[in-house]
Amino acid sequence: MLRTYCFSCGTEMEDTGQDVPVCTACANESAADSGEISDDVRYRIKRGDGRSEGPLTYEQVEDRIRKGLLSGEDRCRVGDRDWGRVDQTADFEGYFIPGDPKFEDIQRGRKETAGAIASRKRRETASSLARVGVVLAVLAILAGLYFAGATLIDDETLESVQEEGGSMVDAAILKIRKAMDPEVARKDLEEKRGLPGQEVIDEIAAAWPDATGSIEERLTLGRLGLLQGTRAGWGAAQREFEYAVAVDPNNVDALAGLAVVYAQFRDEDPTFNTKSLALYDRAAKIDGKAPAVLRAQAGMSIMAGAWEDAESRSRKCLESVPDDGICLWYLGNSLTQLGRYSEAEKALSASKTIMGDVPVVDLSLGRSALETYQYSKAGAPLRAFADRYPDDPDIHALLARYHNELGDYDSAIEEGLLAISLDESGAFGSRVLAGGLLLHHRGDAAKAAEVLGPATPHDASPDRDRRISALLPASIAAREAGELADSLDYATALADLAPGYPPAQLSLALTYYAMGNESDAEDALKQADTTAIEGRDLARFHTEAGRFYTEVGRARLAHFEYDAAHKADPTWPTAAVTLARSYLAVENPQSALDTLHSIWKMDLDAETHDHPIESVPIVAPDMRAFDVEIRKAIPQGDQLSGRLPVTRGTLEVLRCLSGETSCDRARTSLSDAKRSDESDVAARVYLAWIALEQGRYESAIEDLDRALTNDPVQPILLSLRGLAYANLGDADAAARDFKTAHKHGVSYSGISRRNAEALIALGDEAGALSMSIEAVKSDDRDVTSRKRLLALQGDGG
Repeated sequence: MLRTYCFSCGTEMEDTGQDVPVCTACANESAADSGEISDDVRYRIKRGDGRSEGPLTYEQVEDRIRKGLLSGEDRCRVGDRDWGRVDQTADFEGYFIPGDPKFEDIQRGRKETAGAIASRKRRETASSLARVGVVLAVLAILAGLYFAGATLIDDETLESVQEEGGSMVDAAILKIRKAMDPEVARKDLEEKRGLPGQEVIDEIAAAWPDATGSIEERLTLGRLGLLQGTRAGWGAAQREFEYAVAVDPNNVDALAGLAVVYAQFRDEDPTFNTKSLALYDRAAKIDGKAPAVLRAQAGMSIMAGAWEDAESRSRKCLESVPDDGICLWYLGNSLTQLGRYSEAEKALSASKTIMGDVPVVDLSLGRSALETYQYSKAGAPLRAFADRYPDDPDIHALLARYHNELGDYDSAIEEGLLAISLDESGAFGSRVLAGGLLLHHRGDAAKAAEVLGPATPHDASPDRDRRISALLPASIAAREAGELADSLDYATALADLAPGYPPAQLSLALTYYAMGNESDAEDALKQADTTAIEGRDLARFHTEAGRFYTEVGRARLAHFEYDAAHKADPTWPTAAVTLARSYLAVENPQSALDTLHSIWKMDLDAETHDHPIESVPIVAPDMRAFDVEIRKAIPQGDQLSGRLPVTRGTLEVLRCLSGETSCDRARTSLSDAKRSDESDVAARVYLAWIALEQGRYESAIEDLDRALTNDPVQPILLSLRGLAYANLGDADAAARDFKTAHKHGVSYSGISRRNAEALIALGDEAGALSMSIEAVKSDDRDVTSRKRLLALQGDGG
């Protein structure tokens, strides 16, 4: 008859065929325990051969694990839940994971127990030889040597024992090795639990078939590559970590490091994202508390742009590994992106103190300074990094952005083109920036089209805005360069990607028109969803749509577009001038003059401070031609002719403030208008603008005082008067005007810009610095304020 053994105590008993083969003593013990701790009796155990036991308490299951009666692959049922592996049951998982305190505790206990057993076995060797044969006796001696810490037993000896003893000896040796060496336990765990990422591991192993030996040097080189912060450094880190993983696919440091590297390259190859997650999961499964895993959590969040998560994970890392330089670096990067700049600089500085001369931390400090408008602090480290790694495309891309923000567009173009030459298959951001500046700043459409073309792949991309940022300027550049087939290709892809997006529909319409297809051009314009944009962007779209209708001779449709532009942004002088000119075209000179007269309330020099790149480039109205048209439409003696001096003065002021002409002609025309009508507010405001330009501050204040009589809280006029007071040294009067102007024009950058200029005149550079930052925050296109920031900070060289 077959024999079986009590699962609890090992007593031999007859196989009764029962599902729960336990001896009477153990059954009584289990029942007694069940009665004493009824609330905690919720575990049932089933071994691999089908035998089961229970109900049991937590302590009873724990005791069986400690005695080696339960293995990780045995099954455990908790309450009414399904059967699951013991090593995957939350209550007992820690007893089987190397590195977990429960695992380490059980290993120590088993080692002590095995040591005692080995001593006894050595004493009983003679009788053992007689009872069970030579092989098991030798095995007992080996066990004693292993558990005693002996290191002189070689693999050849073990293999000879295995050959004589068969599978029983194999299992015994494995248990001995697991007790002595956590690495053996880890590998056994991998085989039994199926650690994630095996496909990635196999791929890496195939790529490095000869990888052998120690990996410590490889890990060090991989970390150095990460800390270099260059494209080449990341590539070196990838090679070193892959080699280390090929040698040891369960090394946590190698897996975590490679997971971060793969996350860095996720934009270049989407498969890297999946690989990164698989390797991280593997590392975390092996030892979720390892410093490398904690660093990887933060690093992968950084690569994904999940800044709040990155901050949280960086702090979690620092809780477990205080003063860790890499986690401080990650924390500084995440805080920079979250806009908490002082905290970011503190974390990055601490990282630099801990790690010393680490290039990537210097680079991060430069990035952080750039994000915080500390241009003097940004320039020096960025240039130093470029000198150190002149062949890294990313630093040149960053320098292109630096020069672009400061209005040094030629330098931005050169740095962008250099980044492209170093990374011809990539450099997406550099292509978009350099191409946009070549088009809008230099007017070199052919070169812009050449640069932008490779940045416009037509394959599907999850980053819609990224593709739009390349397709839109590429379509404009190709059209202006006469490359109409390419322009249509880009514009069609753009319209398919963003159906109804007004700039896309306009670009498509203008391309069709350039190809002589007026009907399709008009259809494209009609498909624009004007609810998708607002403000100045919407006004620019309507202005250019109106220009299209003007060119095809449809004055009424053009007028509707110009009117919509003025309504979309009533503060934009260009829209007002264009609408006024349209009124003349539809023979309504009265409305033309009324529209021009409203311009005195606007900021006449607003656009002269803006960045040149626009989603809808505008063709500026021809003021000289408009002047001629007005005089023809309203000849001397006409009932409206009395308003002509102010009207013509308006056009001249706009020309002189844009730098097209001097302001003398405008001043003459407007002075005549003021003498003929002292109550004309527009003439006084325009004369005040000219007086400020020419440094005649008392005259400016006099005219602005009269203009503010009827509208004492007009923010533009108050900011002009505040600037005049400041230049005369009257700080209190200037402060009063700017306080009221900010209150009534709180979101308008021009007020902050003039306030900064006023504070400089008063010698308050700290206040001017703060006010310039406010101007940039309220309008990121305000290049004048950015330049002033650098001047106030001093070029960091």
